[in-house]
Amino acid sequence: MKLGVAQLANYSFSVLRVIFLLALALFLPRMFSLINGNNEEIIQTQPNFKLGLESLSDSLIARFSGSNFKKMGLITDQTGTTQTGKAAVDVLIEKNLPLTKIFFLDSFSHRNFLETTAPRRPDLKAVYRHDGAVSPSDVKDLDVIFFDVQDSGTSAHNYIQLLSELLVCAAQHNKMIVVLDRPNLLGANIEGTFYTYSHQRANVLPVRHGMTIGEVARLINTNFLTKQAHLMVVPMENYHRALDVLAPEYLDAIKSINSWYATTFLFPFNYIAPFETGCGAYKMQCILLPENTKFARAKWIELRMLLKEMGVESSFHRSYNKEKGYFVCGLRLFVKNIEHFSSINALIAMLTFFKQAGVPLMFDQRFDQYMGTGKLRGFVLGLNTWQDLEQDINKQLKIFFNTASHILLYKPVPRVSMV
Repeated sequence: MKLGVAQLANYSFSVLRVIFLLALALFLPRMFSLINGNNEEIIQTQPNFKLGLESLSDSLIARFSGSNFKKMGLITDQTGTTQTGKAAVDVLIEKNLPLTKIFFLDSFSHRNFLETTAPRRPDLKAVYRHDGAVSPSDVKDLDVIFFDVQDSGTSAHNYIQLLSELLVCAAQHNKMIVVLDRPNLLGANIEGTFYTYSHQRANVLPVRHGMTIGEVARLINTNFLTKQAHLMVVPMENYHRALDVLAPEYLDAIKSINSWYATTFLFPFNYIAPFETGCGAYKMQCILLPENTKFARAKWIELRMLLKEMGVESSFHRSYNKEKGYFVCGLRLFVKNIEHFSSINALIAMLTFFKQAGVPLMFDQRFDQYMGTGKLRGFVLGLNTWQDLEQDINKQLKIFFNTASHILLYKPVPRVSMV
């Protein structure tokens, strides 16, 4: 009798356990589905990233419909497109803006315009200006000048100097400058020395400034002009400064991004003999020496290991310099993650490495001008201490950040990377 009761109890417990497991099996998928559904909803309701060009609303366009804005111009190049590849000139035409003149800073976009848009709009004057050579006389007959160019994020780029000169011209002749904002492809770090500009305006920006082209325009207009221009920046929508959350399809569309990374720390080698920085497709991505210098391969391997610790991948490279008639060899460099890479520290480490390896470094006088200080060269050559260099750079970076922080448009603010 007791045995039967025990068996019945065990049977009942087994049945209950099966029912519980079945219920759990049915409930868990619904629970996970609900959780995933919530995550999916959050992802779907996140706002979409838009470039300044894509943020030209009807209400904004209506501001240009007055009689004061009869003639408009556009300065652009092949990077001046929407994320889907539509050219800036076509976007502005669709907005029925009174465009009369377009300045192309590259031959590709100029040629494309002549083949596609010009036949439909023979009234539009297309002007090709290589390397940003747009002069005040070019824009003197315009009321509004749209500026839509992808800046790389380094102050040495010609487009920032062009923008600065346009703001000066606009202030003097009562023009309006409209900057269609774009991301900073070198990330959110402020670092490096300060490039010295022409027309007696020194120490404007560090080599890597961490700002968008629209923010740079605001900084120049607010802090470095004796008379401010009528400037309008059309901001991006839902822009986050960290590149890992930026629209990947936009980053994929930008060509030669690694060469832009490289300009922040390889370009100064152009002013130091006997180095070369590459040619053709690999221009500004290599650090090379003539083969007749007989720099040992073991030393290149040692440099590769040093660079890898700093977030720079590399591969061996050898090519023929047609102009000079000899072979060069060295490394082709790739920046793994620009957010965790310091161009100034990489530059100092490389120069120190070559100096200690016995390479005779011969600095052109333009090196100090480009770097904005003679203390970097002085440190490498043993003329001043690391503390002298560190204090010189870090002090200027802190001053710059305090100045720039008042004009920033986006969060998070750039990070100051000290040496």
